Amino acid sequence: MRYPIIMLLAIGLALQGCRTVDLRTPYLKENLTYDSHELETKGTGLLETSWKLQGMDRLMSHSSIQFVGHEAWRSLIGKLGNPWRLNNELLQFEYAINTFDGRVTVLSGRKTGTYFGLQSWQYYEGNERTPPDFNVKKDKKKAFAIPTFHYLTELPNRLKNAPLKLYAGTTTVLGKDYEMVLVTWGTNSEPTKAHDQYLVYISKETGLMELVSYSAHEGYLPGRHSFYGSIRYSDFKKVEGILIPMKHETLFGKIKKNKKPIHTLEIKSFLFDGVANEVLYPKKDLYKTTDEKPKKSISKSSGNKYEIFKQ
Repeated sequence: MRYPIIMLLAIGLALQGCRTVDLRTPYLKENLTYDSHELETKGTGLLETSWKLQGMDRLMSHSSIQFVGHEAWRSLIGKLGNPWRLNNELLQFEYAINTFDGRVTVLSGRKTGTYFGLQSWQYYEGNERTPPDFNVKKDKKKAFAIPTFHYLTELPNRLKNAPLKLYAGTTTVLGKDYEMVLVTWGTNSEPTKAHDQYLVYISKETGLMELVSYSAHEGYLPGRHSFYGSIRYSDFKKVEGILIPMKHETLFGKIKKNKKPIHTLEIKSFLFDGVANEVLYPKKDLYKTTDEKPKKSISKSSGNKYEIFKQ
């Protein structure tokens, strides 16, 4: 197993010198020069309509989310990207809404009771017998995965706040018709290593965000600027008026027929406002953040002072 992993890393390092991935559609590139205002108006409207149809306008009336899910990681790429070093186990995810504060707890297998968390971007670990340890060596994979799962769970709400949302045309995927919207935090639609791109597929039949392709310029994988992932949301269930996709399937690259996911999360239960404040905020003296990201890493001696910027 070691040889193919080394080979994949070598390929990733080679890709670092390649062009940054561009998720703009041919339709968007063709029409952007002369009717960008119309594209922005239509894209913003589609995203907002889908957001409201999913019930996401009710999300901010809640303080936390908690869900239990079964995870499966497949293929060499999936195993390389697996942050927990566990497979086919039950995990509990707990998050403060519209933040990056959260905790992931293992509920089955040899690491039952172990948890990993982020509070104001400071990493910690613990288990059911010991308190959170903020002095533990930071695990970069877990520190990246904790807020990523959170972000993808709240994705319609997060993308709604992006400054640039452009209509990107129509397409048919897996026999279903979609309208597409490109979302980014950049000042224009051009791909950059500073800002991710999201290509959102809104079903013409349901009006819901069912597929999303995304670049990932943050993270730990080599060559990440040159490839992208896709996520398929399905099995929507209504929880307190909000439609929650109970199945998340992540694919490497483009969504295609018969293409198997590298990661599947099947949510078994979902609850709003069930997480105690001390679970999400075990360290009392830290500066509280919302959807802010740090400009630079926080030193252990910096206390509750650190620089932030809005997503």
